[in-house]
Amino acid sequence: MKKFTPGNASALLLFLSMFLHQSVNTGVCQEQKVIKAYSEKFKTIISGDAHPRVVYDGVNSEPGIAFTEGPSWINGTFYFSNLYYLSKRGKEGLHVLNHDGSVKLLNGEILTEGTIPLPNGNLAVCDLGNSSIIEMTLEGSVVKTLADSCDGNPLGRPNDLITDTKGGIYFTQPGANKLPGNAVYYLDPGGKVIRVTEWNEFTNPNGCVLISW
Repeated sequence: MKKFTPGNASALLLFLSMFLHQSVNTGVCQEQKVIKAYSEKFKTIISGDAHPRVVYDGVNSEPGIAFTEGPSWINGTFYFSNLYYLSKRGKEGLHVLNHDGSVKLLNGEILTEGTIPLPNGNLAVCDLGNSSIIEMTLEGSVVKTLADSCDGNPLGRPNDLITDTKGGIYFTQPGANKLPGNAVYYLDPGGKVIRVTEWNEFTNPNGCVLISW
């Protein structure tokens, strides 16, 4: 298979995965360790002397959270998925962390995982249960399915994604789900899905980031 070669990205995109702690009893918070920055650009986003802290306790608060995934920041609001099936705490689906520190379930009907903001203000979301990439509003409503197959074959279990400056979406699929193996895909702005890696070229592709060269 001839590999797909994307165009040059116009800017550096720094992807920060920030996971909500499930318990306040964490060594990081107790020891107040300082975040170590390996790039000066990182310090323009987060101060070098910043300290991590628990913002929501998913064990002792309601709604409970078990295993957080797929974080997205939009207009100062934090959206994330809760993978309920991993520990049976809370409810699965898309959640939001509000400015007052409370958490609300937006959609518990879909097994969401990765999320990423779209140019139109909505979210592109990995739908594990239906093996697809969907578009959702910030209120949790499903707008439409963006991708559910490639070359006539259903997708496996897409779990994370990122957008590029052209309006396309890269996404990873670590679970084969009756396919020949794991892979990374590209959903171009026209809606065509292209597999950009060989099957099992990566052992467990889980998350992606774009950088400029």
